[in-house]
Parts: sequence; C-alpha cells; structure tokens
Amino acid sequence: MPGAMPMASWMPENSTDWLQELPTAEPVFVWSPTPGCGLSLMQPLLCSSREVYLADADPFLLHDLPRSMRLRGQQAGADAATADSSPVPRSELYSTALIRGFAHLCGAYAESAHRAGFRRWGTGLPVFPSQEAAVVRGLLPRSKHVVLLRRIEDAVRERRTDYADESALRTAALEWSDAVVRALEVADLPTVHVVRFEDLVESPDREVPRLCEFLRIASVDLGLIDDVRHGAPEAFRHELTPSERELLSAAAKSGLELAGYGPATDGR
Repeated sequence: MPGAMPMASWMPENSTDWLQELPTAEPVFVWSPTPGCGLSLMQPLLCSSREVYLADADPFLLHDLPRSMRLRGQQAGADAATADSSPVPRSELYSTALIRGFAHLCGAYAESAHRAGFRRWGTGLPVFPSQEAAVVRGLLPRSKHVVLLRRIEDAVRERRTDYADESALRTAALEWSDAVVRALEVADLPTVHVVRFEDLVESPDREVPRLCEFLRIASVDLGLIDDVRHGAPEAFRHELTPSERELLSAAAKSGLELAGYGPATDGR
C-alpha cells in the first residue's frame, strides 16, 4: 500500500511559482465523512491507475492550513469591517505565510508525484470539514473531490465494540447523519463526485467507469476491489440487534433520507 511520499529532499526552494500554479493544478482529494467509508481502499485503487498518486491522509494541508486561513481572514475582516462572502479569504486579510505554505506543500506533492512517475497527486482526509473544504476548492478550482459514503449499519457493525451502550450508539448515528448532510451539500458541484462504498464493492463494473471518467484516468486495478469483496468473513463482524437497528434509523433519519438510504437493516 502506498505510504507517505518522501518529499523532504524535493521541497521547492521558492513557492512563488506554485502560487501561480494553484489555479491550474488538478490534484485529487478524497474525503471520508464517516469511519469505514473506504479511504483505505481508494488509496491503492487510485494509485493503481499509475496516473494519480494518492498519498496518506494530510490533515495539515486539508484542514489545519485552510482553517487558519479562514479564521485569519474572518478576524481581519471583522477588524476592518470588510467581510467577504467568498470562501477564500482575500489575500490582504491574512498572513502571506499561510498561502505560501499551502502552495509550498502543493508544489512538494506535485514534484514528488512526478518523480515517482505519476502525472497528478492527491491526498485524503477521514472527515469532511465543509468550510475548510470550501477554502481548498477556492484555492484549487480545478481540483477533483471524491466524497465517500457508507451505509450506517455497515460502518457501525464493523466497529460495534467501539460503542459501549445505546447512548454511544445514538451519538455515533447523529454524528454519521450530520457528516453525511454536510458532505452532500456539495454533491451537485461539477468538481465533486460521491461514491458509495457498498456500490463500489458490489457493482464495480458500473461504479469504476464513473469514477475514472470523473477523474479523467484510464483504468484502475479491479482486483483490489475483489480483495475487499472477498475479505473478512461475516463471523468477524458484530451483528446489530433489532432495537439497535431501530435506534440507528431514528437517530440518523435526516442523513439516511438525504443520501437515499433506507432504514438500517442487518446489513446482509
């Protein structure tokens, strides 16, 4: 499985050029709003294209830096009484170190991917911070964003031991629903593609061509999906009781309806 790209020796000496490259760069970002959505599958799958190198999750690039830009811009905007509705703070409202740092990292990823034989780069995040994602889309308008979803019952069944009681299970359901609702708010954008993990695994002949067309890549290794489909047996999963499924369906109702999922089932 791909790991972190060895970027240290390739860091650009000057990020000025990468500031100019941001509007035309075409990185790929994979967002996994809830646990168990398939980020660990998407990483080797995209790398198998030999076109996109999807590196390990990078919260600094996709969350920390964009959040700092956003908050810095909001504070400066409030101080100057010049609020801006754009998701990207105006350059005069925040330290140039933030935007240059962002461009510097993008340049390092691009150079590293190129040296490894890939024409594009990408990374992901096992959450979906909607405001930070908006900043990233604004700074990289030609970037592609894949949002992963998964049936709540499947995600919970694989991590059932994490939830000690019904209260914890209800909290997990509410968090799942909130994350899905926020993620689907951007589903209609032309640079966003939503992938349901279960559809990708159960119907790869239909879902993979859609994904490849969206990302403009030729193909990926379908064998990686076969490995997941024939992976851990049901015996290693924790079944949900009828009352637990009813609890999930009630607590996550808004997210289930918006995503087009029915009530939680036994996952079979």
